[in-house]
Amino acid sequence: MMCGPDYENNNLVCCTSTGGAIRPTYLRTMFNPTIEKSGVKKISFHGLRHTHATLLLRAGVHPKVVQERLGHRSIQTTLDTYSHVIPGIQEIAATSIQASLYKKKEPIPENVISITKNNIKKYFGTRRLEFG
Repeated sequence: MMCGPDYENNNLVCCTSTGGAIRPTYLRTMFNPTIEKSGVKKISFHGLRHTHATLLLRAGVHPKVVQERLGHRSIQTTLDTYSHVIPGIQEIAATSIQASLYKKKEPIPENVISITKNNIKKYFGTRRLEFG
């Protein structure tokens, strides 16, 4: 919280009321009891960062957005660290390339007659066709 002229903006995620850095011992003193009261699995404060990234990626948030939220300089860092948690990443790649290679044929409009071996009799019967 900014407290007027005494506040020093150090661009910290967690800070004291005057903007200064919180000592790790104080953070643990406040954080650990909060975790215990919440009933969730015990986790370190830094573990929250990994949990945040993991939950975002599992929910389908684009890795670039996660990179920006974590403050990684490069998306490579984010992908090297978290790509294993992106659900179905290999399946998505396989399905995408399959769809690109074997695109479904577009349906033929009803007003267009498609001549195939299977439907020649349907349209022309058994009579012999002569061209020319």
